Parts: sequence; C-alpha cells; structure tokens
Amino acid sequence: MGILKSLFTLGKSMVSQAGETIEEAQGVRILEQHIRDAKSALDKAGQSRVDLLARVKLSNDKLQDLRARKDTLEARALEALNKNVAADLINEVATEIARLENEIAVEERVLANLEFSRDGVEQAVHATAQRIAQFEQQLEVVKATEAMQRAQQAVTTSTLGASSRVSTAAESLRRLQTRQAERQARLYAAAQLEKVADGSDLVEKLAQAGIGTTDKSSAEDVLARLRQQQSKSVLS
Repeated sequence: MGILKSLFTLGKSMVSQAGETIEEAQGVRILEQHIRDAKSALDKAGQSRVDLLARVKLSNDKLQDLRARKDTLEARALEALNKNVAADLINEVATEIARLENEIAVEERVLANLEFSRDGVEQAVHATAQRIAQFEQQLEVVKATEAMQRAQQAVTTSTLGASSRVSTAAESLRRLQTRQAERQARLYAAAQLEKVADGSDLVEKLAQAGIGTTDKSSAEDVLARLRQQQSKSVLS
C-alpha cells in the first residue's frame, strides 16, 4: 500500500507540474522529494520480498521433509506387512502416515499461497521500479528544460538591457553633437562679428571684387606662383 500511495502521489505531482511553469524550482524540489519517497517505499517492499522468499524456502524445505518422512514410513509399513508384523504396530505406522499426508496437504496450500504472494510482489516491485525510472527520466527532462529557459531568460534580459543602454548612448551622442554644432555656430558668429569690428571682412569683400589684395593665400595663388617659377626655369 505504501508503494502505491507514493506512486499515486508522484503521478499526481507530475500531472500537476505539467500545467505549471518549468521555472518554478519549488515544483522540481517537490518532484524530487516524491521520487525519493517512492524509492524508500520500494526499498521497504524489497525487504518484504526478501522475507517472503525466505518463507517460501522454509515452507518448501518443510514440505520436502514431510514427504521424505512419509515415503520412509510407507516403505517400512510395506516391509512390516511382508514380515507379518503385529497389526497394532502396522496401524500405528498407518496413523502416522495419514497424519503426515494431512500435514503435507496443508503445507502444500501454504506454499502455494506463499508462491502466489511472492510472484505478485515481484511483479509489483518490478513495475514500480520501472515507473520510478520513467519519472526520473521525465524529471531530468524537466530540469534540463528549466535550465534552458532560465538561460534564455537571462539572454533576453541581457539583450533588453543592452538595447536600452545602446538607445541611451545614442541619445547622449545626439545631445553631444547638437551641443558641439551649437558651439561651432557661436564661434563662427563671434568670428564674423570680430571681422566686422576690425574691418577685415570689408577688405576681403573688396579683394573678392578685384580691388586690393588680401593676406590670405588661395589655391589659385599657389598655382600661379608655381607656374611662374616653372617659366623662369625654362627660360634660364
């Protein structure tokens, strides 16, 4: 009864666990405890099986002894009849043979019942051991799935965190670039104001119009100077 109760509880736990999330570590611990309980009950059943096997052997040994005694007495009774031994002695031997036959019949029934019980227990122990092994395999699958889902959850959480940090970094970069652009615009405006203040912007405008020169060097000026140097080298 203890084995069946433990297995019944174990079966209910497995069915119930199927409807729950694998991530519940408490559920896994409960399953492990039920399996340990079932194994403990199986160990006790195994001890009972050993005791039953011992009783079968004792009954079988007793039955063989009774049959041997009966056979011996029958052989002696036949010998006594052949030798015309006193009838009282022969009757006494016959009475003992009858008693042995009755005891043998009783012991045969006892042995049959013991062997029937032994076979039933052995089948139950074997079936129970198989069921426990199946539950252990299922538990390993549950634990492996739990570990996989925890890893997936950790990766998802890390990915979300990384995405959030990337978004924050991008926003910070945009703000920094905006501030730099604003600072550059302010610097440019200040430079323009400075040119206006000292008249240098007017000189540049006149130089661009072909009036006067500017201190700044341009690419055209450099090329013109190089061509002039080249012409002098050819003439010399």
